[in-house]
Amino acid sequence: MKKQPSSRPEDKCLICSRQSKLHFVESFKKYSIYSCSLCKGQFAIPMQAGDYGSLYRPGGGGDFTYKNHVALKPDAYVSIYAASPFIRIVLSFLKKYNPKGRLLDIGCSQGAFARLVSDMGFEVFGIDPSSEAIKYARENYSLSNTFVSTIDDIPAGLADFDLVAALEVIEHLERPASLLRKSFQLLKPGGRLILTIPNNESLEVKFGRRPSVDYPPNHLSRYSKQTIRCLLEYSGFDSVAIHTSPIGRWTIGNIIAPGIIRQLSCEGGMDMSVCLEEDRSKGPRVLNLLRLKPLLGLSRLMGDIISFLVKIFFPVQGDHIVAIARKPPLESKI
Repeated sequence: MKKQPSSRPEDKCLICSRQSKLHFVESFKKYSIYSCSLCKGQFAIPMQAGDYGSLYRPGGGGDFTYKNHVALKPDAYVSIYAASPFIRIVLSFLKKYNPKGRLLDIGCSQGAFARLVSDMGFEVFGIDPSSEAIKYARENYSLSNTFVSTIDDIPAGLADFDLVAALEVIEHLERPASLLRKSFQLLKPGGRLILTIPNNESLEVKFGRRPSVDYPPNHLSRYSKQTIRCLLEYSGFDSVAIHTSPIGRWTIGNIIAPGIIRQLSCEGGMDMSVCLEEDRSKGPRVLNLLRLKPLLGLSRLMGDIISFLVKIFFPVQGDHIVAIARKPPLESKI
C-alpha cells in the first residue's frame, strides 16, 4: 500500500546510521517503510520487532515456524535446510576453509546450520534469544555450546572467532548495524563474517511477488547487494565478496502461480520459508492434478528449463544474498 504518513521521520537511515534523504516506499499495517538515498536500504518505522520467542511455540507467528521447523523430525529439518540454494553457497565456502577453527553462529535458531558445520570439523558456538530454539538445538543435535543470548549480552568467553555467521538475522533486528559492529569485535584479525539476507532486488520482488514474511514485524529492513556492501565496508570490513542464490524452479513457480507453489511447499516441506498457515486451506484445485507424478515431473522439468533461460538474462537476481567479508589482519593496519 502506498498511503504516505502525515508526518516524516528524521532524515537519518536506521540501517547505515548516516544522515540521509529518506524516500517513502509503502505502508504496511502500523509501519511505514522508507529507503535511504545513500545505502539504498529500506527500513520500517517504527523499527519494532514482534515477539520472536513465540515463533517456536504452537500458534505463534501464524504457526508457520512451529509447523515447518519445530515439528519436523531433526534429520529431515537439517536435510531440507542444507538443500536451500543460499545455504549451499555458504557450505561450499566453508568446505574450502582451512583450518576449520572456531565459528560463532549468531541467531542459530534450532541449530541446523551449527549441526552441519560441526560435522565439517568446526568448533561451533551458537546464540539465539529463544530458549525453545536453544533447547531444541541441545536436545536434538547435541550442541552443548549454544546459549540463550542476544548480540548485546553474549556470554563472557565467547570471543576470538575465526568465523562469525549470521544467516537470515540482520533483517529481523531493530539495530542492524550493531550486528556488524559486534561481529567485528568478536572476530580474530583476518577472520570472516558470513551473512545471508533476502535480496530486495530479486526477480520475485521485481515481479511484485514479495514473500509475505518480508514485511514488519518479521523483517524490519531490506537489502540489495549495494546496501550490504556499503554497510560492511562502513563497519570496517574489507575483501567483501557478494553472491546471490541461483534462480530455481520454485522462484519461477512463485512468480507464475504462487498459490500452487505455496501449497506444494506446505505439503512436501520443500521450502520452509514460504509456507504460511493460510496457504494450507485455500490452494487451487489444480493442485490435485499436480499430485500425479507424471504431471508433477513435467512441471518440474518446465520450471528447470525456464529458470535456466531466466538465469542467462537475470544472473544476479536470486532471492538471497550471501556476503562474506574479512576483518583486516593486523599487518594490514597502519
